[in-house]
Amino acid sequence: MFPSREKTFKLENCRDLYNKLRREVDRFNKDLTDPMVRADHAFNAVVTAWHLCDWVFADLTLMPELQDKLGIKTKADLQAAARKCRALHLCQQACNASKHWAVTMHNDPTVDTVVTIAPFDPSKDDVHAPIKFDVFFKDGDKFIKAEQVFEDAIQFWTDFIYKNQIAPD
Repeated sequence: MFPSREKTFKLENCRDLYNKLRREVDRFNKDLTDPMVRADHAFNAVVTAWHLCDWVFADLTLMPELQDKLGIKTKADLQAAARKCRALHLCQQACNASKHWAVTMHNDPTVDTVVTIAPFDPSKDDVHAPIKFDVFFKDGDKFIKAEQVFEDAIQFWTDFIYKNQIAPD
């Protein structure tokens, strides 16, 4: 058997969940031709990105000196810090709406998600190639490709986990 925390499918700490986020984003980036599969991967990515707050906070509780240094005493403190990263704010909105049907806490009515058919460029695209689909976050009047949001979320967690040496190998 592989080591893991109880009932977690081989996840032991926040670095394991961080690596799961990277795998989810890789899957999202590879499947461009099925809108439902793409939406499923986006769902998995936002849920994983946002729920890293739970795992990082749990690992931080094992490091009280670091908690003091970072000023993070509660999971709500960490969530507030994570929401300062706009990508994680967007992920939190989509995560809670997708999991709970609606966002009831920290709702931002300027945020939405959109799945579209990718524009066809006859000078670059094969007319016989499958149709591709894009996924966006609508943030106010801006549309941001989901790929960019996910990369920014990964960068936030990379910096936070690795620079603070949380759950070292």
